[in-house]
Amino acid sequence: MTDTRLQRIPPAMVDKAWAEGAMRLEDAMHRAASECTGSQLKLLLMRGEMILVQSGALWAAIHPIDHPNKRVLHVYAVAGSGINDDVVLELWQFAQAIGCTAITAAADDATGRLYQRMAFRPVYQMMEFTPINKEPMP
Repeated sequence: MTDTRLQRIPPAMVDKAWAEGAMRLEDAMHRAASECTGSQLKLLLMRGEMILVQSGALWAAIHPIDHPNKRVLHVYAVAGSGINDDVVLELWQFAQAIGCTAITAAADDATGRLYQRMAFRPVYQMMEFTPINKEPMP
């Protein structure tokens, strides 16, 4: 029987977890390839700069962010199946245990709609400007 409780994977065990299914996070990183590749994400997890968690067939890369007015647990990448209210509740309990007062997540439109069904709300839209010719604007 698969354990569906949220489990924190220690950095020393990331390589083993990667072979057992966490490598699916590489697919999630295709949306953010200019930010971080799947192999770079694995390195961040192995160095403990991000946290790998698992709940059944669901894998996520998370990390706390300290903003001036609050500390949040940011869901950086999610892969697999099984994100639901119970998993969000477990993430919330984990977040509170490390001093966070909210959970944030980067999401495309489809994933954003899924998160909204689990009581997430849009805060703002992230925009990016990259000059086409890669040279500074005058």
